[in-house]
Amino acid sequence: MRADGNKGVAIYAAKTVRGQIIAKSLAVCGIPASFDSDPTAAIAKIEKGEAALLVVDVNNHLQAEIDLVRSLAAHLTDCLLMTHTDPRDLATLEALGIDGANCISGPLDPERIYVAVDAFFAIADHAKPIDRQSCGKQWRMSARGRRARQNARNVFRRAMAAPKGGLWRWWRKVTRWSLMLRPMRRLLSAVAILSAGAAAGYLFWCLSTLPDIDRLNHFSPFKASKLYSSDNQLLAELYEQRRTPVPLRDVPQHVRQAFIAVEDARYFQHSGIDPVRIAGALWADIKAGGYHQGGSTITQQLSKMIFLNPEKTITRKIKEMAIALMLERTYSKDRILELYLNQAYFGSQAYGIQAAAEAYFGKDVKQLRVAEGALLAALPKAPNAYSPFRNPERSRQRRDHVLQRMEINGFIPRDTCQRAVREALPRVFHGRQYQSPYFIDYCQKRLEETYGDRLATTGLKVYTTLDARLQAAAEAAISRGMADLKARGVADVQAALVALALDTGQIKAMVGGTDYDRTQFNRATQALRQPGSAFKPLVYMAALKKGFRPDSLIQDLPVAIPVNNGRQTWRPRNYTGRFNGEVTVKEALTRSLNAATVNLALQVGLKDIIETARTAGIQSKLHAVYPTVLGASEVTLIELVTAYGTLATGRQVVPVSVDRIIDKAAAFIWDPGEAPSTILPSASVAAIREMLAAVVTDGTARRAQCLDRPVYGKTGTTNANADALFIGFDDELVVGVWVGRDNREPIGPKETGARTALPIWIDFMQHAPAGGVRMASFQRVAQ
Repeated sequence: MRADGNKGVAIYAAKTVRGQIIAKSLAVCGIPASFDSDPTAAIAKIEKGEAALLVVDVNNHLQAEIDLVRSLAAHLTDCLLMTHTDPRDLATLEALGIDGANCISGPLDPERIYVAVDAFFAIADHAKPIDRQSCGKQWRMSARGRRARQNARNVFRRAMAAPKGGLWRWWRKVTRWSLMLRPMRRLLSAVAILSAGAAAGYLFWCLSTLPDIDRLNHFSPFKASKLYSSDNQLLAELYEQRRTPVPLRDVPQHVRQAFIAVEDARYFQHSGIDPVRIAGALWADIKAGGYHQGGSTITQQLSKMIFLNPEKTITRKIKEMAIALMLERTYSKDRILELYLNQAYFGSQAYGIQAAAEAYFGKDVKQLRVAEGALLAALPKAPNAYSPFRNPERSRQRRDHVLQRMEINGFIPRDTCQRAVREALPRVFHGRQYQSPYFIDYCQKRLEETYGDRLATTGLKVYTTLDARLQAAAEAAISRGMADLKARGVADVQAALVALALDTGQIKAMVGGTDYDRTQFNRATQALRQPGSAFKPLVYMAALKKGFRPDSLIQDLPVAIPVNNGRQTWRPRNYTGRFNGEVTVKEALTRSLNAATVNLALQVGLKDIIETARTAGIQSKLHAVYPTVLGASEVTLIELVTAYGTLATGRQVVPVSVDRIIDKAAAFIWDPGEAPSTILPSASVAAIREMLAAVVTDGTARRAQCLDRPVYGKTGTTNANADALFIGFDDELVVGVWVGRDNREPIGPKETGARTALPIWIDFMQHAPAGGVRMASFQRVAQ
């Protein structure tokens, strides 16, 4: 044992409690040791000769202390002993030039530290400073070194087990009363010492494995992301935990008092643990003959929510109490209460006070009344058992208990309590917002490709391109169209509608079916159906690009085309069954002449037609056969609408569902992209618009003349009336409507695009506001 003043030990530890444990352990064994929370003070003792050895405990914070350790390794490596929790840090310490033999890894072990300190002084006594490292290795490997280390362990254990004066005399006095126990004195003493040591070791282990509460400064619970329409209406919430954190200042005083009254009435008097509450809970449990009342404070409950698992063990309870004390020393009462209210679970997937207010009352937390706040305060103890929707009677009793506690604690007067008791419980659960579900599904899928799990956990604000007014008009138009079909005896029919802004491609409305609850299949974006004659404008655009004009003459005459490797012949016929001989290109499209279109395609070529369709926005497979020019290849409705948008403007229209995204730091994290580029000749665009306008004025879409503005479009009907379509546009919107059956059976006799889909299109366009559709986002991009 070496205890002279020149061989003292200076100690620095990142955690005060660990440094004090090391100092006390060495002092008990006779080695002068002093702990400093300031590394500069500890180093000064080495430099002044007041200590010969510097013990540095970095726990599991090596990276935070790396600059200090690097400096010590450079200047004091011969008198440095490191202790660290994470064994993986050993490689870093050795890389800095610190001898691995002077590094103690793993949980804090005072015995190992003492043995290492004793060995340091033993080596120092037998080696010159310049030879200390090599001599140390030889000494540790020698028999003498092994004996010395074993002796040191024995010294440490005797020191730890040695009885202390008054305590020992008291023990002898207590045991002297019975001669029968005298023969057992050694055994009882050993048992007592072992029990005390085990309890102390257990407590030490519990405290040494506490989590780092500093991470609470960066704690970010799961938050619901919210999707809004372009006119700022909430469309949907996406979450794993429905939570919207709010500052404590937004929570009414009476709501805070409700939680304090029922969960922790002495919240502002204790320091994290309430001995009075614990004693009362224990007495209540004894009287009840079992676990009846908990003694955890709000701070302890927060400790369990954030840092610990919900297991009911002594270890967890000790850690919970220790963390609560640490939280109270680090954070204000208001901050702890705010964290608790935002973290608590209220049942029905509602986490936090704001989500609970929305779920149970459909209102903001700022608007909660006394009775409503009391009900929410009643829930965290057992959300399912006290749910007003599952157990209304138990819920009422628990709420009234909270109100009585508020009155007893002086938070509310008696008359307020009595009025609140008479209030009814909520009857309607306000679940997650999910309007425009087909569009939300479409938008969510694309967002998940970029943000993955972050979409449902990080509280993003997603402003979509959807216009709530246009969406409502679309849903109403579909509903009225289905009612008209039902009045004609046509039932079990589906419909879809897509509306895009011509200048940006932003999706302004989307309906993917008639009943989302019944089927979530989106017929606007997922259903591959034949477009029929609605495909023809793409054929005519290909012809215009090759030099044809609206007044160019083509033949509307019978044509026979070999198919199936020449084994069959395909002879397209017009809807009326008659052929018209020589007609203009404009007339052929206006009257939707099939034979004239196929004859034109023979001159243009399938390759150019398919290439034009691809350029316009058709991504589905187009078969290189001539029936494709009459709409035989299947495409989606949104592809057709996109292609018409390109035909209408000459610019490459790409459907856009998101305008901007704002993260929790209020930063924009979504790039809306570049302005669309021009891909079609302006002369060809003017010509196709002229021809599609003629479809409305003189062709199959004459019904659309009822609108108060110029519109353009084309009907489409497939074989046996299995699909009915109309795709059209004005100067701001391009809109497509599809009607059909999921099993591809005929809709009904004479249910063509003009009779079935066009009225829905007209209904929607009549309710679409003139002007105001163009979004500022496009102007921002264009600038």
